[in-house]
Amino acid sequence: MGKAPSVILTDQERAIGNAIKKIFPNTHHRLCLWHILKNAGKNLGKHPLWNDISSDLNLAVHDSLEVHDFEIAWKEMVRKYGIEKCSWVKESYLIRESWVPAYWRGIFCAGMSSTQRSEQQNRYFKSYVNGRTTLSQFAKKIEEALKLKVEEETANNHDCTEKPYKIECNLLVEQVFHKLYTKKIYKLVRDEKCGTAQVLICMVIEDVKVIPEKYILDRWRKDLVREYETIKTGYYNPEASARAKKSLEVTIRNHYISTLALRDDETYATYDRLTSELIKELEGIVGVETIDAYVPGGVSSRVWGHRRLQPKECNIRYMKRKAAQREGGLQDPVDRRRSGRVPKGNRTPDARKNKKKKN
Repeated sequence: MGKAPSVILTDQERAIGNAIKKIFPNTHHRLCLWHILKNAGKNLGKHPLWNDISSDLNLAVHDSLEVHDFEIAWKEMVRKYGIEKCSWVKESYLIRESWVPAYWRGIFCAGMSSTQRSEQQNRYFKSYVNGRTTLSQFAKKIEEALKLKVEEETANNHDCTEKPYKIECNLLVEQVFHKLYTKKIYKLVRDEKCGTAQVLICMVIEDVKVIPEKYILDRWRKDLVREYETIKTGYYNPEASARAKKSLEVTIRNHYISTLALRDDETYATYDRLTSELIKELEGIVGVETIDAYVPGGVSSRVWGHRRLQPKECNIRYMKRKAAQREGGLQDPVDRRRSGRVPKGNRTPDARKNKKKKN
């Protein structure tokens, strides 16, 4: 990957833990929460009050936002059910910093607390190969499995772009993430509105117009060409993808332009001027605005805002209204009344004749 991962999530295997400490000393090693709680059932499942213990254990683990809250809830649970001498309780408490969510606040884990993703991949590939699969069969089966994965991802990319969820409200954060994020991640943002209502209300009250780019994570964006999409393999041909073709063309052009730009000071000055204009124009189309107000020291940063998301110049009704105002004329109000039922006394003779014919 070119750099050490910030977090590694594994099951409770001592050899793996020792290897991570040696090879990645600055990486956070987190234990799979699902395996920890599963082992709790194996060690305490025969306790006559196991159902109550399981309930209190889950409350202590999942509902404790602070370390202090977890410590109190854990000790109260142990005292309440008299499980102080249980070896699992002792060992799990000693390594609590590696699996209890309260200790991981502030460390980005992409919403993961278990090794479920790797387990899913293991189960997926096991449906194609097994211990009796020969080496030549293995290569073909793996290629077949990956081909189906690519087709599934292509379909998901199409749905994200062509069939996005509808925006439910006019909040800036929802508009930005609706435009940029995949359907699955956008749904998470939309569902978080209820839990983070106060934060969103503050954004409305303070009239926040932009969202800094650092809050837009590339890992969840739907408008990016991933690097692996440009690699030609037996199960995936990047030439079949229009986005991959464009990516390849952009790469070739950028490489050629860079060789010309570095020739001398004059060519570099021309390159600097034209690319700055190009970046500004592309950001205007995509929805990015460069400002100086949101970074200490006056250094420019890129943000996403209302004005770029939906320019007023693209709104036909807005343009008509502005044109009428400039001309000094007044527009008639829009008649939104429905053609309801006409009272009998107000019906025209033709209407009465038509009703008789129908009868």
